[in-house]
Amino acid sequence: MVRGTVKSWSTDVGWGVLVSPDLAGDVFAHFMHIQGQAPPWSLEPGTPVVFEYRTPGQDGFDFAANWVREANPEVEDD
Repeated sequence: MVRGTVKSWSTDVGWGVLVSPDLAGDVFAHFMHIQGQAPPWSLEPGTPVVFEYRTPGQDGFDFAANWVREANPEVEDD
């Protein structure tokens, strides 16, 4: 599990980009991989998140999220 931030998100197309200081590249995230939300699934840029990822990524990205959820700022190991 990695901590990061939502870099950008497009609700219209249903995907966005996550970044983490632990990874040397951007992470593709699809709305179907967001956990802990009811539809419509979306993430706001700048939101702290936790996620698991795989390589290779998708659509030219270095990594792709297996799942992602908003981080709980009060819990260090979400």
